[in-house]
Amino acid sequence: MSLLLRGIVSVIIALAAAFLTAAAAHAQPTCGNGRIDGAEECDNGANNSDATPNACRTSCMLPRCGDAVIDSGEQCDDGEYSGGAYRYGSYNADEIPGACRLNCRAARCGDGIVDFPNGEECDNGVNDGRRGCFQCRRCFGVFDGQQIAEWNGYARLCPGEYTLSDPGRDGVIQVAGDNSVLDCNGAMIRGQSPTTIEQIRRPARTPATRPGARPAAEPRSQPGQPAQTSRRPVQLGQAAYAAGAGIVVNGANITLVNCRIEGFATGIDLRGTGNVVAGAYLCGVGQAISAAPGNYGARNTCSGAVANWSENGNACSSPCP
Repeated sequence: MSLLLRGIVSVIIALAAAFLTAAAAHAQPTCGNGRIDGAEECDNGANNSDATPNACRTSCMLPRCGDAVIDSGEQCDDGEYSGGAYRYGSYNADEIPGACRLNCRAARCGDGIVDFPNGEECDNGVNDGRRGCFQCRRCFGVFDGQQIAEWNGYARLCPGEYTLSDPGRDGVIQVAGDNSVLDCNGAMIRGQSPTTIEQIRRPARTPATRPGARPAAEPRSQPGQPAQTSRRPVQLGQAAYAAGAGIVVNGANITLVNCRIEGFATGIDLRGTGNVVAGAYLCGVGQAISAAPGNYGARNTCSGAVANWSENGNACSSPCP
């Protein structure tokens, strides 16, 4: 083959190789060219970003939970686990307290994880206060029929002011168990809507008169005496306390501390044995403490007897205002 022919063949081969290379390059999608090619989900060219919320990513994939960017509808996004020990905010996780969850929702009370970085003390997933966890606080919720029986020597009522009724007359708070302390500090339990019955002034009844008869004359007062009136005297209002009791103790050797109760027929009803009330504040109740034999009523150190406070013989407590 002549040198000329060989040169021509070499040129043809080079051109074919270049063409095939260009064709192959054109056939492969190029992320970032502003055109959605192949398996790409998006491509906004120079606007692709791995840091801008809701932007097409530099991989030409749509934004998603787990890409470490907080996009629309997400509360948080710390990215996916890529190995190594967890550091707060390093990746999404469902088991780690305070972490952004795998669904890009923030850790919350009720997710079953005690998120102590967020101030949670407990989280049993329900948090209704019946088992000692209420709104992720380690305390028993205050509502009518609350039964406190499962505790380990100490429990507390959730702080707050509660206005409740006890229609069953078995106690808003019902305490069972034994050898434990119930701390009411910060909780106030009030009987719901105690009413006031008041006799108002009414005119005295007068004998019926015949048509055309002259009305009876008003009684005349004697000289030096106040004028008499046919109206009856005012009778002062009488308080009607809410039925039932604030706290009923059915257990034994239970100590109630700093319990504040108002407006019930009975403030605290001790039905078990060996129970103690200390530092109570029981005001506006029909009976402060009802104690069965074998209870101490209120037993604490007092400088002197509190007026109108002598349940069970040795009770003393904070005076009412």
